[in-house]
Amino acid sequence: MKKIFIFIFSLVYMASCVSKKEYQAVKSKNYAQENQLKENRATINQLGTEVSTLRSQNELYKEQIEDLRNTNKSLLDRVSDLSDVSKAGMETLKSQNTFIQSLTQKIQQKDSVAMVLVNNIKKSLDDVNDKDINVKVIKGVVFISLSDNLLFRSGQTELLPDARRILAKVSKIIKDNPDLEVLVEGHTDNQPISTNCIEDNWDLSVLRATEVVRYFQKEFSVVPARMTAGGRSEYVPKAKNDSAQGRSVNRRTEIILTPKLDEFYELLQDKEAQEKE
Repeated sequence: MKKIFIFIFSLVYMASCVSKKEYQAVKSKNYAQENQLKENRATINQLGTEVSTLRSQNELYKEQIEDLRNTNKSLLDRVSDLSDVSKAGMETLKSQNTFIQSLTQKIQQKDSVAMVLVNNIKKSLDDVNDKDINVKVIKGVVFISLSDNLLFRSGQTELLPDARRILAKVSKIIKDNPDLEVLVEGHTDNQPISTNCIEDNWDLSVLRATEVVRYFQKEFSVVPARMTAGGRSEYVPKAKNDSAQGRSVNRRTEIILTPKLDEFYELLQDKEAQEKE
């Protein structure tokens, strides 16, 4: 009887053990399935976010494509407009090129004349001390600068005898080139002057310039309409007035020879007339 009881107990215990193991197995399987379900849900949520992002990007791309289409249409319209005006543009460019070439030619001619003048003047005055005369070209304009001691006594406006000889050579250049305009400028240092006939350096500079112009007119028949006399007083110095040497440099008479600008004005007027047509 005791043996039968032990046997039955053993069967019950074994059955109980099997059931517990199966339970643990099922429980583990369920836990694994729950974890997998959570991972699947997380993956689905992530995919949903990515899909939403892709949709937004797709909408943005659609807008960009539309903008590009509009831009392309605008460019095509502009190309069409440019094609319509290309012929007129070429004609305008050709006209401008012709004008520039003509203007350049005139400027080159003016510069060439200026250099010839400088060479002729220097040859004519080669016997004059170099420090008392300076001849140069600036932008097609010829500047002849004559030192004060060549033309006038200190504080005086009457030409010296030697000055007449020098001015005679300059006047020949002026008469040989009737297309030149003549500007004579008087310059002084900053030392004040006041006499019965001269009030200040303005007076002195103007009277000296007038004396030179009058000499060209009376002695050499230079046409008065070609000439201008002007005084600059002390206000356009070439050197500092703080030394005797500097003041000597500033006391000068400048004869400025410029080509007539009629041809340039005519070119500009023709250009303006063509643009208005």
